[in-house]
Amino acid sequence: MLKSGVIQSLPALAAPVLTVYLDTDQAKQINRGLKPGYLIHLESRAESIAQTVSPNEQKLFRKQLQRTVAYLGRQPSRCRGVVIFAGKDSWEFVPLQVEVEDEIHWGTPSLAQLLWLLDEHKRYGVVVPGRKRARFFLYWLGEVRGTLEEEGDGSRCTAWSATIPRNKSRCVRASLGR
Repeated sequence: MLKSGVIQSLPALAAPVLTVYLDTDQAKQINRGLKPGYLIHLESRAESIAQTVSPNEQKLFRKQLQRTVAYLGRQPSRCRGVVIFAGKDSWEFVPLQVEVEDEIHWGTPSLAQLLWLLDEHKRYGVVVPGRKRARFFLYWLGEVRGTLEEEGDGSRCTAWSATIPRNKSRCVRASLGR
């Protein structure tokens, strides 16, 4: 689950940063195979951006691009979308269980799409009462976290997290109003 500390640290990343949003959803045919479609798209889009990068930043741009492609090649995505912020002294990989629009940006960290996703996908709470216990869940950005499980006498409390499959996410609808 995306942590607020990561979100708050992103604007402070030292420019230039390669910001990459990729739709890595394995349910889409194009993203399956030896070379997934999101890698092909990343490489082709990066070539057009490379032409606009200043000559003194070309080497750094190419290094961050190679770093990103190598990581995605070694670590096949198991989520619907990813956001990567790659800079000289920084690396943030944000897996998301929601769809993203493919976007590649060089310069200051591009946060518009991430902020839109955070605004679009509000947190929801679900309470599952039982005779002897109640369970409380937090659902956000396609993931569910069991925040609390409490026995009737308050003696046991546990926390855990998991990812809900896309087709099950429609069941979670009780808004926390945040």
